[in-house]
Amino acid sequence: MKVAVLHNPVAPGAPPEELDNKIQCETVNRALVELGHRPEPVPFGSDLTEISRALERVKPACVFNLVESVGIHERLIYFAPAFLEALGIPFTGVPSIPMMLTTNKLIAKKIMRREGLPTPDWWVGDEPFARLPQPGERVMFKSLWEHGSMLISDDSVARVEEEKSFRERLKKLSENKSGRTFFAEQFIEGREINVALLAGPRGPEALPPTEIQFVGYGPERLKIVGYQAKWDSGSYEFKNTVSSFDFSPEDQPIIEKLKKISLSAWEVFGLRGFARVDFRLDSEKRPWILEVNANPCLSPDAGFVAALHRAGITFAEAIERLLQDALGTSTPGNNAA
Repeated sequence: MKVAVLHNPVAPGAPPEELDNKIQCETVNRALVELGHRPEPVPFGSDLTEISRALERVKPACVFNLVESVGIHERLIYFAPAFLEALGIPFTGVPSIPMMLTTNKLIAKKIMRREGLPTPDWWVGDEPFARLPQPGERVMFKSLWEHGSMLISDDSVARVEEEKSFRERLKKLSENKSGRTFFAEQFIEGREINVALLAGPRGPEALPPTEIQFVGYGPERLKIVGYQAKWDSGSYEFKNTVSSFDFSPEDQPIIEKLKKISLSAWEVFGLRGFARVDFRLDSEKRPWILEVNANPCLSPDAGFVAALHRAGITFAEAIERLLQDALGTSTPGNNAA
């Protein structure tokens, strides 16, 4: 089967978060060849006419969508699936609307709150506050659209001293010249656990959850997965932020609860193909959804691929499942593994 692999154009010398898309493209290409398919990489830039011509030349039976942004704008991530929908070409991953809803963190949080999915409180500069952060409460300032720990550092977390300074910081962040929008989110102290989801013949399957462990972190160091922990291979954070699939028997009830919530998020947002739901557990083991990632990384060292291996699913098998799901040959229904 001819498969066009749609990806971000990556310039020489690009930063690691951009080079990662090239690695994903190469990895998926190899898996497609292993499966007997004929992959054809197609860069997705800003010239839609050029992309149309490339796809017309390739004439793919399916597109494997790896696009994470248009230019430097992650908020345009939904352009690729919307464009493919307009052309009537089957593609892997979520449709354009779920992609937009999950990428916009505030819209996602409002939907989760409406549907009864647990997500931390949040505050936006131009919206009335349902409640103010309590004095001494920690909040994290986040970019509305950027993912992959972009713009996240220790400076993103602050302890609220009083209302005026909190509102001033929100206002200052909103007035930046980069075009980025920021909001504040209640900072949940506690364990961080991710649940990867994969479409299959019996519906979405919850893969073995993974816990992010902060090795050697003393009380003075914030336990967050910021930019350095994710992308700076020479940093302390990168070297000491590790993933573990090992949970105690006492953890099993909460693990099953996280899987159930993740599958509910899949249904609520109308996801397809694959996804990852990121949680924090507070001191009372209450789960809070930090993010629903509808386009998780497929690099060999990514958490999603590690979860596949833990589940006994080869990378090639997962790629074939994504293709079959895109072509509509999977049977609906839930399979919470």
